[in-house]
Amino acid sequence: MRPKIRALCFAVVSTIVLHAPIASAQDTAAYDRRELTIPVRDGIELFAVALVPKAAPGPLPILLIRTPFGASGIFRGAEVPPTYREQRFVDGRPDVLTFESAPLDQDLTIAGDVVAHLFASTTGSDADWVVKLIDVYPDSVPDRPWMGGYQLIVNADVMRGRYWKGFTRATPIPVRTVTPFQVDLHQQLYRFMRGHRLMVQIQSTWFPLYDRNPQTFVANIFRAKPSDFRAREHRVWHTGRYPSHIVLPVLP
Repeated sequence: MRPKIRALCFAVVSTIVLHAPIASAQDTAAYDRRELTIPVRDGIELFAVALVPKAAPGPLPILLIRTPFGASGIFRGAEVPPTYREQRFVDGRPDVLTFESAPLDQDLTIAGDVVAHLFASTTGSDADWVVKLIDVYPDSVPDRPWMGGYQLIVNADVMRGRYWKGFTRATPIPVRTVTPFQVDLHQQLYRFMRGHRLMVQIQSTWFPLYDRNPQTFVANIFRAKPSDFRAREHRVWHTGRYPSHIVLPVLP
């Protein structure tokens, strides 16, 4: 049974895009395509392709995908970077810890510094901690049926455990010892709508978005040998003595 969030010391600054998957690069009948340039501060103009659904009821959020391989074709859902992709593809995995609230009975606006405080232990001497704050849409969204149950990342980041004492010096994690970790999810401003749920996911790898951790402490991870990479067991503690939690300021 999935643990419920009992208390949220709640915060969220990104505009994240919602879009329906497109079947193929040739399937453009339902979209208006425009080519334009976007000026940036150094004076360079970037080439861009805008795809706008013809049946859109009003203004839509924007999904910006950067690619060094040209602008031909239309993105498919599987090609969207994992940071922006919905998270049902990892929900329920044994290596992903999920906490979920009940549906909100009113809108909830959070604003400020988002920080996760974890108490965790590992059988190794190094580990990564990925924390994701997610907006879970209702199971049924009549005007956008493809959004039913959608799990939208509001904010997420990874903390390399070797820096649990500070980022100026790498330190081995004590083996099989409950250790405090602080994962900075940065400032955010976001509104969770009535009927939506809040979800927090915790995992220990974000590969290929973030390089693999050997889970054995080495002086330089980039010089780790294949034998340094070992399977380990990680535990996140949530007790009175070790109260792992996420803190986000809530606007009145």
